[in-house]
Amino acid sequence: MVEKKIYFVNHKLRGNSHEIVDVSLIVILSKLYSAVEIFLSASRVTALKEICHKYLIRRNRTDLEEKMNWHRSSLDVRSLFWMDVFVSLKDMWLMLKGEKNAIYLFSYGNNRFSIHLVNLLARLTKKNVVICAHNELDVLIKDDYSIRSNWHYLINRFYRRTKWADTLKILVLGDFIVDKLKTVLPQDRVAHFITLDHPYFQTEDGPVPVAETKATDGEVNIGLAGSVEPGSSMNNLIEFSSIIEGSNIYLNIISRMYVDIPALKSLKNVRFLNPNNVRLGRDQYDSLVSKMDYLYYPHAVDKFQFSASGSIFEAIAKRKPAIVYSNPHFAYLFKKYGCFGYIVESTAEIKDILPQLNGTNLNDMVGIGDKMMEALDPLAMELNLG
Repeated sequence: MVEKKIYFVNHKLRGNSHEIVDVSLIVILSKLYSAVEIFLSASRVTALKEICHKYLIRRNRTDLEEKMNWHRSSLDVRSLFWMDVFVSLKDMWLMLKGEKNAIYLFSYGNNRFSIHLVNLLARLTKKNVVICAHNELDVLIKDDYSIRSNWHYLINRFYRRTKWADTLKILVLGDFIVDKLKTVLPQDRVAHFITLDHPYFQTEDGPVPVAETKATDGEVNIGLAGSVEPGSSMNNLIEFSSIIEGSNIYLNIISRMYVDIPALKSLKNVRFLNPNNVRLGRDQYDSLVSKMDYLYYPHAVDKFQFSASGSIFEAIAKRKPAIVYSNPHFAYLFKKYGCFGYIVESTAEIKDILPQLNGTNLNDMVGIGDKMMEALDPLAMELNLG
């Protein structure tokens, strides 16, 4: 254990979004450091503290809670622009008043202003700062952006041009991301990045059912657990729904849909388990996912170039084989850990595996997932922040 205090900061997110990765990081840091000061929005403290407590009870490590000091912040701003402004000021103030020798980990790096300010303060004060990067790194797919798209412009500028403090580190969730960064950033900038595979753990209190062989004449229920955006991922979803129509395979839409897809509503083999199209609470979400035989992720091969998918770990945690496309993150996981499902280049390839979903013994796939869960468990992971 390092005798050093670490500040864990996420003033921006609300409720239980990205809750598993944040709780996982808090647990890892509590294991490695003498004290963790946790600064979150008020609603997020309640949600994450409960999830963290349940996890530590199951693992018989409630002693780690003694190191966790939870702090609530109140910030009710509807505008994303002004949210970023006020959050960046809170982040800056926290760094200014915080301890000189502490580490400051900002767990959500997509604030267009905060990343610039905390880096500037790190340069001036020599304090150690870690920014956990998520999907905002995907802006690096393009070289530059117009100032009119100020979020993309400022994020892209930070990663490509801003002078970084010597004490700044950027945490990414997978070695494949650093490999991709080497193709677009110079080596002196890549040297600031550190990696940790996306941590994850089982969130349900009860035991997860053992995988069983599917009955050849029964229904096969496939869940959609990841969000769907316009573009190639949505096209994959529509095409997949069409090829299962009239079969004994059903697609069950669980997650919130960010686009309306009228074509799906007329299909008999598509069921909407989230009819109000809201972000489900963790208990309800877990319950629905657990009833599925497989989970399908429509994210296309051009997705997750510089970022990791958190939803893929729902399949692994719930012991459900995944049906995925070979984008950089999913290909990396399958190569590193083994086949915990089916990975394809196109929806046309899925036609060939549909017969295998009947009567296929799932134990080998689930066994690989179980080994992944052991490796990705927060208490098994190390994180060297210097």
